[in-house]
Amino acid sequence: MRLNQYFIRQEFACKCGCGFDVVDVTLLNFYTFVRVDSGLAMIILSGCRCDTHNHNIGGLSNSLHTKGKAGDITTRQGIQPIVDRLDKWPYQSVVYRDRGFVHIEIDQ
Repeated sequence: MRLNQYFIRQEFACKCGCGFDVVDVTLLNFYTFVRVDSGLAMIILSGCRCDTHNHNIGGLSNSLHTKGKAGDITTRQGIQPIVDRLDKWPYQSVVYRDRGFVHIEIDQ
């Protein structure tokens, strides 16, 4: 199911296959802003996570991934285009250069 012109629901779905794919609208809108601002397609490496999958991969017990309010992203061009824009964004982010992604969370 298409969420907007840039993203489909499946991109945000839990990687375990359980079907959990409820993404917070603020996160979706922000990723859309990132896409438009950078001109680069986002690759969502980890979006929604059910509690079981989050536990199995060593995620924090209170992870915002389990609420659809966090995601780990990159681009085909790497993370630098994202990193270059972090100071413009109002949301919490953590850069994982060694793993090649930026974690962004929307905590409202």
